[in-house]
Amino acid sequence: MRIKKFFRQFTCTLFTIVLLGSFILFPLKAKAYEDGVFVSPEATGEITINLLVAQINPTLTSLNGKSFGNGSNTISASEYFRFNVDDNLNNWIANFEEVSHNTVKFNVVDNIVIDEFPKYMSIESLDNESFQKLFKRDASGYGDWYSGITNPDYAKYDTAGDLDYAYYTEKLNLAERRNAGEFDMLYLTGIDPLSPYETCTIGKNTFWVNGIGCYADCPNFFVVTPTFSRFDGSIENIGHLAEYMLSYNYSDVPYAENYLDGSDYLSLNDWEKYSLCKFIATDNTEIYGYGMVHYSPNSDSDYDWSNPNKVKYYKDWKNGEDISDFSPKECYLNDPQFSYNNDPCISHHRWWFYNMPYEDGRDENGYYKNWWRYIFTADYVTDIMSDKSFNASKAQIEPGERKPLLFKLRYLDAYIVETDALESSAAVSVSDESILSLENGEIVGLKEGVANVEIKIDGKSLTYEITVAKKEEEPKEEVSDDNTVEPIDEEPAEITPAPAPANETSEVLSQSGIGSVAVIAIAGGALALAIIIALAILIIIIKTRKE
Repeated sequence: MRIKKFFRQFTCTLFTIVLLGSFILFPLKAKAYEDGVFVSPEATGEITINLLVAQINPTLTSLNGKSFGNGSNTISASEYFRFNVDDNLNNWIANFEEVSHNTVKFNVVDNIVIDEFPKYMSIESLDNESFQKLFKRDASGYGDWYSGITNPDYAKYDTAGDLDYAYYTEKLNLAERRNAGEFDMLYLTGIDPLSPYETCTIGKNTFWVNGIGCYADCPNFFVVTPTFSRFDGSIENIGHLAEYMLSYNYSDVPYAENYLDGSDYLSLNDWEKYSLCKFIATDNTEIYGYGMVHYSPNSDSDYDWSNPNKVKYYKDWKNGEDISDFSPKECYLNDPQFSYNNDPCISHHRWWFYNMPYEDGRDENGYYKNWWRYIFTADYVTDIMSDKSFNASKAQIEPGERKPLLFKLRYLDAYIVETDALESSAAVSVSDESILSLENGEIVGLKEGVANVEIKIDGKSLTYEITVAKKEEEPKEEVSDDNTVEPIDEEPAEITPAPAPANETSEVLSQSGIGSVAVIAIAGGALALAIIIALAILIIIIKTRKE
């Protein structure tokens, strides 16, 4: 009896210690990040972009003592050209809120004036004197912008992509502010010659979006870099950003003539359907979608916005239905909803953006029905992986049992996020709904059998094989005369657990985000647990002997 009692007390004590230790050392859900914060865009509701605005707007000083057009010897570069920076920004914001059907809202968190000339990487910056020699005053005392950009000396400063993004990242403390969650996107505007990329990414794992990536120790964010002089340019910048982000999430659609075979239209993915136009389509294509930023459906060449020739296009592009005649004149040039100050470029861009999907939720392939969630998210899903609770993507549950549908998403920005069917709003399908059902993000066993559960996010898929079966009954226990439960065996067999393979151990540590410091902490914790277990055994032995 003493041996039995000792074994019972030892088992209960050991179980309690191991259970508590497992919660301490291995929490149920790992952090998404080691540092920083990643927030996956919601599938529903308004998209709010916290916008940091910075304007490179140096102060000019008169070279000859004469006043500028404002009556002063000093003037800002934007005022010198009579550019209204605030109007440009407000028009840009209003445009995208409108064409996104008000699903996108911009919140300007700060507006910083950088009182210096643009800083370049390979060319010498302008100064007060060289700038005014390039952009001379007119008779009214203001700068003549057009004569400046057509001046032969202007060309050496107009080198696309030479703006020093690393310099401004440090100057504006962008990494620190991004890590603190102060902003989501940077609107960096300035005077000509600014020599920027149209858009670029800054962060830990950047990628090309019609501009290079610049490293900073923070989660990725986009930078849009228009000049004061081109409102249309600031809209087109986002157009190219949209093309790249939709290509990364769906599939690449390059600016290549005769690239995309549109003869089997319904076999194309949604981005291919939407961007299909005369220029990129093969000759056997007869009906097009809405085209690209540089090409409307009927364009014969770059920026051919007013081509009068009609072509056939799908107004209901997603389903390949409602075939209509397309012409710029009838679609956007004369339509008051899209027409903008007789500017064919802006009119086209507004029409192109307005017809993009903007509904809530995800489709059957796990894609957002609102494409603006892709356009303004500086990251994308690269893989979907099984959760550790599904061994080799398999699991067994009993009839009537419920199990959370957990999985992991890998993002380009090198993060693995643990999530579930509800949190991610994933598209989920069950192969046999008589065996399994899906309720509130959990799978429920209905009857014995095997069924597959497929999870889709942004075209990536993961399949779990779920067996519904009753678990084998555990050995019965004897009940002693004093109503205490005791094991059947008098002397329990000694059990020596087999050590886990080294590669499995490192995989667990890697998936949990545990570094070398944490490994030392775990080793110390294990030693402490061993000491506690030894003390528990000693106490039980002493107590047993006394009895």
